[in-house]
Amino acid sequence: MQQLTAAQIVDSMPQTFLPQRARGINLTIRLELAGEGGGNWQLTLADGSLRVKEGTGHTVSAVIKMTGRSFAEMMQGQADPKALQAVGGMEVLGLPAVAIGLASLFNLNEQQVPVAKPGGMSGRQRVLAALRGLPVDRIPCALFAENYFLLGAPPEIAQGVIEAPRQLGMDIILRHVPVLQSADLGFLGALGSFRSPVEYSKESEGDRVVEKIKTPRGVLTGVSAFTKSVGWIPHPVKHAVETREDLMILRYAMDYLSPGDLSPAYEGFNLVDQAVGDDGIATPSLNNSPLMHAVETVAGLTHLYYLMQDEPVLVDEILTMLAENHLKVVEAVAQSPAQVVVTYDNTSTTLLSPEVFKKYCLPYLNASADILHSHGKIHLVHMCGKLRNLRDGIAAGRFDGIVDVSPGPTGDWPLDAAVKALPGKSVCGGIDATTFVSEDMEAVRAEVSGVIERAKPYRGVLLGSGDCVPRGARVENIRLIRELVETLGSYYA
Repeated sequence: MQQLTAAQIVDSMPQTFLPQRARGINLTIRLELAGEGGGNWQLTLADGSLRVKEGTGHTVSAVIKMTGRSFAEMMQGQADPKALQAVGGMEVLGLPAVAIGLASLFNLNEQQVPVAKPGGMSGRQRVLAALRGLPVDRIPCALFAENYFLLGAPPEIAQGVIEAPRQLGMDIILRHVPVLQSADLGFLGALGSFRSPVEYSKESEGDRVVEKIKTPRGVLTGVSAFTKSVGWIPHPVKHAVETREDLMILRYAMDYLSPGDLSPAYEGFNLVDQAVGDDGIATPSLNNSPLMHAVETVAGLTHLYYLMQDEPVLVDEILTMLAENHLKVVEAVAQSPAQVVVTYDNTSTTLLSPEVFKKYCLPYLNASADILHSHGKIHLVHMCGKLRNLRDGIAAGRFDGIVDVSPGPTGDWPLDAAVKALPGKSVCGGIDATTFVSEDMEAVRAEVSGVIERAKPYRGVLLGSGDCVPRGARVENIRLIRELVETLGSYYA
C-alpha cells in the first residue's frame, strides 16, 4: 500500500459513515501533529458526517498530540494507538480512548474490511448471550489478541487492537477502554489522586518509569521498567513499600487520597464501541482488589506478607481505606454506557492462598459486583493464574463470570473443569499460551478440539486465550483455532 502523509490521510477521510458505525458519535477532535508531514486539524463528527477544518479551534472534546509520521503509521494499520500511548508516542487529552476509535473508523489499510463470519448471530450478540448464559449459535472465539501479540505479529496482520482480531475473525472483547477521565491502572497512580500536602509524580527515565508519593513524613518511590520480552507494559523492579517506615508513610498519605477525576469520558468509549461494531464489545477496566494491588505493584509479594505479619492492624486499615476509594471508582464506572465491566484481579494461588482470597479479595469483588449489578452491568473478573484450589471461593462470588482461565502449564484449571465448578457463571479462556507458539499443528488440533468438545455441553462458555495471545504466536495456529470453533463449536451443524 502507498505510504501517505498525515495531510493526505486527513484529506482522504470519508465525509460520511455507514449508519451502524456512526450511532451516537458527536464530538470534535483536534489533531496537533508535530514534525515532518504534521500540521493542525479539527475534526468534527456529528450525525454520521465528518467536517475537517485546518488550524486549531477552542471548543473540542479531545486533543491528540503526536508526530505526523506516527499518525500516518497509526492510520495505515502499522502502529497501534494503545501501544503508542503506553510508550509515550502519543498524548491524548480529554477522552483517553478516542485515538483507538479514530484509528479504527478511518483506517486506510484495505485489510481492515470486516471478516464475514458464518452463523446466525453477530459477534456482539454471541458474546453477550454467552456471558448471560443464553443459547448461542456456536461457542464464541474471543482470543485476547492485543498488544503482546501485535509486537511479534507478521507484517500482514494490521497493528490495531480492533483491526487484528477482526482480520482474524475473532468475536472481539476489547479490553481497557476508559469511560472516565482518570484512567490510570496498575501502579502507584492507580491508588487515586492525592491532595496537598501529599504529591504524586511520574517520570520516564529511559526504559524506566519512576513514580513518587511525596509527603511531609517521607517519600515513597516505585520503579518499573520496560523489557525487550514485554515491550509495551513496564513491570515493577522496585516497590514503593518495603519496610515498616514505608508503610507508615503510606498510611499518612491515605488520609489525603481521593479517587481522582471521575468525570465521564463516554464519548471516547462510544467511539471505540461503535468502531468494534457488530464484531464484539468494548469493555472498561477496574483496578484489582486492594490486596492484589498491594501484592503486584505497591509492596510486592514478599514485602507485603511480611508486613501483614508484623503490622496486621496497620495493613488492614490501609487496605480498607483503599477499598473505600476504589469502590467510588466502581460506582462511577457503573454509570457508564458499557454493558460489560472487567476487574483485573490477576488471581492465582502463586500470589495468595484460598484463605487470603476469601478474607481480602472476595468481599471487595462482591461489593463491586453489587454496585455494577444495580446499574444493569455484567461483571467479569480477570483471573489468569492457578485457580483450581480457589474454586470454592470463586464459586461464592457474586460476579457474573471469570475470563482468561488457563490450563497447564501457565494455569491449572481447564475450561470445562472451571465452567463445571461455577454453575451460573460464564467462563472465558481454555487455551494456554504455549499452544499459540507450538509448531506441532496436529497437537494443536487435538488439544483445541478436546477443549471445545469437553466445554461445549455447558452454557456460558467462551473460548479464549489464557490471558493474552502471546508475543510470537503463530497466525497458522490462530486460524486453525478459528476453524475448529466454526466446525466443532457449532450448535447447529
